[in-house]
Amino acid sequence: MDAFSVTGLQGTGKTTLARALGRALGAVVISRDPLMDVLQAGGVPMEGDRAAGIKSFPELGFELQASLLRSHLEAGWSVVLECVVGWQVREQWRQVAESGGARLWLIDTICSDPEVHRSRFEDRGPTARGDWVLTWDQVATYRNQFQPHPRADYIADAV
Repeated sequence: MDAFSVTGLQGTGKTTLARALGRALGAVVISRDPLMDVLQAGGVPMEGDRAAGIKSFPELGFELQASLLRSHLEAGWSVVLECVVGWQVREQWRQVAESGGARLWLIDTICSDPEVHRSRFEDRGPTARGDWVLTWDQVATYRNQFQPHPRADYIADAV
């Protein structure tokens, strides 16, 4: 029994890879996007209110993934977690995995060719939640900031 975190920018193949890995291993695949869709439909605010102790739904999405990770590991299932996620959340997931007797494998997806990346992103259509829509310009900005995890077990290049 193992746990896997598959992350990378939108359009780099993380969902495709996570699903293939889940099928190959007979593992449960938990994507944050459907969890966030449910939270949004339930009226959870996008931004939250730290002063009032109300978390944003992106934060709650990560916490839901951690809870589902814990639950599925306890049931004896391997788990693949898929989403755009930072190093701090992955460290929390590592702790959850280890407490459940599993190792967390870090898999990062990239697309080393900016034009291929843009084409992949635009071909799949817009990502939107309520009034928020992710654009290529935003992803291009994130491309300049995104760094694979220094302890990634595997880096998959969509090219």
